[in-house]
Amino acid sequence: MELCIQDLSKKYTLKTALDGITITFGGSKIHAILGENGAGKSTLVSILSGSLSPSGGKIFIDGIQTHFVSAADAMSKGIYIVRQRPVLAENLTVLQNILLGTGIFTGKKKTEKIKKQLAEIDPGIVPDEKIKNLGGNRRFYTSLAAALIYEPKCLILDEPSAFLDKEEREKLYKLLKTLAQKGMCIIVITHSRAEAAANADTVTVLNEGKLSHFYARASDSLADRNFFTEKSAQIVQQTNSGTQHKICLEISGFSCRPKNRPPVTDAGLQAYYGEICAVTSPGDSSLKTFEDALCGMEKDGLSGTVSFFSAQQKKTAIKAADLTPCFLRKNGTAVIPSDKTYRASNPSLTVAEMLSVYTKKDAEEKALDLIKDAAIEITPQQSVSDLSGGMLQRLILARELSTNPSLVIMCNPMQGLDAASQKRLCERILSLVSDKKAVILIGAEDFPLTLCSRVYTLESGILKLSFSKQAG
Repeated sequence: MELCIQDLSKKYTLKTALDGITITFGGSKIHAILGENGAGKSTLVSILSGSLSPSGGKIFIDGIQTHFVSAADAMSKGIYIVRQRPVLAENLTVLQNILLGTGIFTGKKKTEKIKKQLAEIDPGIVPDEKIKNLGGNRRFYTSLAAALIYEPKCLILDEPSAFLDKEEREKLYKLLKTLAQKGMCIIVITHSRAEAAANADTVTVLNEGKLSHFYARASDSLADRNFFTEKSAQIVQQTNSGTQHKICLEISGFSCRPKNRPPVTDAGLQAYYGEICAVTSPGDSSLKTFEDALCGMEKDGLSGTVSFFSAQQKKTAIKAADLTPCFLRKNGTAVIPSDKTYRASNPSLTVAEMLSVYTKKDAEEKALDLIKDAAIEITPQQSVSDLSGGMLQRLILARELSTNPSLVIMCNPMQGLDAASQKRLCERILSLVSDKKAVILIGAEDFPLTLCSRVYTLESGILKLSFSKQAG
């Protein structure tokens, strides 16, 4: 399928979301759409998938002008979209959710086809597992399988890598390339310039509702210095003052062996007040194991010792197996997990409900304070599902920092953020360091490691110190 739009626009009373966009998305290719928050990406794919009507312009499928009266109409013409936060029935299983979309609830042939599709996407997914027990990655896989079962001619993916680690993203793009080779037109929204250049055939950049750049060869986008806007200025590099900081956290002999995930073996790590400690991983899926274990969310085969040190260096040591989210909070630790949508919040909550989990009274007043602190234009009554990835992360960070923690653990903090949001987050992290907080980054992809005092590398489940700034 070739999908072409001409002079497409979407105007609201106080804002123009799209302004005269003309693009052709050819078949047998992967097309990446990039742009900062508010650039018009989501508006564009909502129009292409039939869930939003344009204010003007034309849409052509294989040279024939068309229009969509609904999402169902777009699907009937072969266009399917997989949302970043798919709407799924929480109390139904993966298989039942997919069957729900087909309207067929029995039939061995259909069931076997779905199971085969799921296995191709993620061999570890259990068809009979209820959605409410799944993380963001497998919710995405469920939605993707539900779309692919119809053999679409055009597949639209809204920030598909938001919940995926590096290894999972590589597997996803391998699948997408296979589908493109079979003739499918694939459109991917992403914030990652490097991801688009490495995996897409073309790159389209939107800026404030207008077509900013188009690259017929995706790799050309990396060489263009004018790719980003002025908002994406470089981060001011932190200098090493040479001050010897006090230790905040130490883990030793830290091992975790989950049943269905790669293990972490005999890890050791130290984090200091007034410093950033990063844990990187070159495509190692054991990074998620390390995150869950350190954040008290994984108990299988967990051993070792975790020691917390107050600012006065009073030590509290516990067995790793006794580590829980509650213990972390009581000992001055704030956690921002990699799954910010379903672990740190939930799309079904209001903003006030999400922000007031640590407050039993005056929830709305607390929410207003945190919204102001995060500098976001939203009301407490609005749904969390209305937030972009960057807005959600800023609110979660504001909520966690409101507890005045000594240690802040941030997991995959840069993932899913546009360039301006990444810059803003880096500046916020540096302000934490200036306030003598200890910061641990688990999954530091796209984070400038020159800002870190210690960098650990996790590879094949083994954690090694690869860089440390020396005092003096």
